[in-house]
Amino acid sequence: MGTIVLLCALGITACNDNSPMPITNGKEAYAYNKTEEETESIKKTESVVAAIAGISTKDKSFTVLPYGQSDDITLYYTGATNITGRYDSVMAASQVSEGQIYNIEYNKKTLEILSMDESKEAFESTNITNYSIDRTNKIISIGSHAYSFDDTLLILSEGKSIEMMELNNNDEITVRGIDKKVTSIVVTKGHGYLKLTNYNPFIGGFIDVGKTLITKITGDNMLLVVPEGSYKVNMQNGDYSAQRTVTIGRDKEVTLDFSDVVEIAKQQGRLKLTVVPENATVLVDDSAVENKESITLEYGKHTITVSAPGYDTYNEDI
Repeated sequence: MGTIVLLCALGITACNDNSPMPITNGKEAYAYNKTEEETESIKKTESVVAAIAGISTKDKSFTVLPYGQSDDITLYYTGATNITGRYDSVMAASQVSEGQIYNIEYNKKTLEILSMDESKEAFESTNITNYSIDRTNKIISIGSHAYSFDDTLLILSEGKSIEMMELNNNDEITVRGIDKKVTSIVVTKGHGYLKLTNYNPFIGGFIDVGKTLITKITGDNMLLVVPEGSYKVNMQNGDYSAQRTVTIGRDKEVTLDFSDVVEIAKQQGRLKLTVVPENATVLVDDSAVENKESITLEYGKHTITVSAPGYDTYNEDI
């Protein structure tokens, strides 16, 4: 019975204690200490800003190049990976494109992507044809704007990494970067090569490739750089003409053979001149003549010009 009374007395004393409570600041009152599990979880994750360098639907992976780094990383996406676009729209992995820049959080141990959202800080310029690249000073000029790049620049064509020297001014590109620095270039429309063979009758004339390329035809085994696509090719030189249709693939070479064009037999005659003084200069159709006694000319009208110091210049059409 005495034990019970003692407990009640202690209880009453506690209930009637009016001594002030100790004062604490807000940080102490609401301090939250992370659990060991949560701390460990944070240590396992990594966040990077990176450009998409490659996509594998088979492995369910993205190869990414972290901003400012030269070594890429292969990360894996799962059904739990949260992917959002520039405007916070939910995206599927199949909607991610090479060259895009994402903020990515992943598990450092498993390399599984926890979340990735397209960077709102990045800029994007698509379908560019009006550009120039200063490889020495590492400047890309797009219209009136200039951007820098460095050795970490990612250049992609049909999902494969290419070198800067493989870019051609005929290529159509998409450029992405952060601030004034370009981090990725994607070739959206590349170029191929058109080779001409057996085209002797057309030397000196002109070739027109779908109005995209018009150039003089030379005898140097012509190889033309042409934007990928389908074109009508027109070859013209005086009485000679030929048309072809050609499809140029990216980084592919197509040969056009003109051996079926038969050269027209030229009708020719001979001209013999007796010139005084003997050291006079003789031009036939503005071309100098060495052997004045045997000049072979095609049928038709020609202009002869003879000149010498101390003499009037002689002109005649024959």
